[in-house]
Order: sequence, then C-alpha cells, then structure tokens
Amino acid sequence: MSHNAILAVISLLAEKWPSCFSIIESGRRPLKLGIRDDVHAALDNAISAGKVSAALRWYVSSPEYQRRLLHGAWRVDLNGRPAGTVSQEDEAHARAQLAAIEAKRAECASASSNSAPALNLAERMRQTSQVKSSQMRRQRRVCPQNRRRPQRPRNPSPSRTYAESDRPKTPSSGQLGSRVGKFELGARLDGDDQGGPTRHAHQEAMARAPARCGCTGANRHLDRG
Repeated sequence: MSHNAILAVISLLAEKWPSCFSIIESGRRPLKLGIRDDVHAALDNAISAGKVSAALRWYVSSPEYQRRLLHGAWRVDLNGRPAGTVSQEDEAHARAQLAAIEAKRAECASASSNSAPALNLAERMRQTSQVKSSQMRRQRRVCPQNRRRPQRPRNPSPSRTYAESDRPKTPSSGQLGSRVGKFELGARLDGDDQGGPTRHAHQEAMARAPARCGCTGANRHLDRG
C-alpha cells in the first residue's frame, strides 16, 4: 500500500472521528485495544480490511505515538472516551520500538553521509563534463577546425599576374624607332670595317698614305739628308 493511500485512509478516519484520530503526530493519543474491529464495524466495510489494518499500523508506529504509551495513560475509543490504560508491558514494548526507530535513523544518516562525498564527486564530474562540452561547441562555432583555409601562392607578384607575364610585349613607337636607328648604325659600321662601297673619301686617303714611323724627329733627319 502506497504512502499516499495510507495518508488518505488516516485523513478519512480523522475526519470521521476527530476525538480519536489525529493527522498531526503530536496530537495522537493511545488507542483502545482492538479498535480495528470497531472501525470495520462503524464503516460497514466501506474500506477494505487490509487498507484499514495498514493505515492503523502506520499510525501507531510513529515515534510520537510510542512516546505517549506511558504506564497508566488512558486509552481512547472512537468517540474519545477512556477505554483502558497503558500497562507496563505496553510501555516497555514502546521503549524498545523507539530504540529500534532511533537506531534505524542513525544508520540511514551514516549511510547518507558516507555516500554524500561520492555523490558530490560524481556531480562535480558531470558538471565539468558539461562545461567542457559547451566550450568545445563554442570553439567550433567561432573557429571550425575542419574548414580549410584558401592556399596562397608561394611567390605572389603585387603588380603582375600570371596572365600578364605570359602575354607578349608590344614595343612602343619610340622604342621601335630607337631599335631601327641602332640597327642602321651597326650596319654602316660593319660595312666600313669590311671595305665596302660605303667608305668615305677621307678614309680612302688615309688608306693610300705611306706609313709613318712613330719617331717624328728621325723622319725629319732622313728627309734632310
């Protein structure tokens, strides 16, 4: 039976018999021995016997109810009237029940405290993993690694492109005239060196003149003699 189902039955009992049952634990009083049969008879089996038994077991097992089981304390019926007292055996049984409840609580608290560091470590690791994943996604959005950058030429020329370097050059009119003049001058010089028809008169006279010695004084002496 679920906890919510038990609370629903206790709420129904407290609503029908408020002088006997209480939802608040601090307001609970020792119940009459055999009160379960009275509840079944009063409800006329409107609630199954199993649900009523489970609800009453949960009701009387609370620590506050067990503390109220003191020797000589009054027990109450459905209408809140006294119906017997708590015996010494009931009180001793209640003390044993309280000791078991406290031991179980201490064991649960110790187990939770021991598992707390492991849980904290796992939580920190999970948070760290989430932070790293978010950082990696952010980096991929800003600078994707799988995208290749365009490769640049090794020796780029700022003023000339490959198409312009392969294109044949056309000389200008000034450069063409300068080249023609140089060609004619070279042809004339070549003709002069080879004794061609382009030799001038002063060149002919120099070719026909007798050879002279480099010693000017000696030549004069020979002429006088």
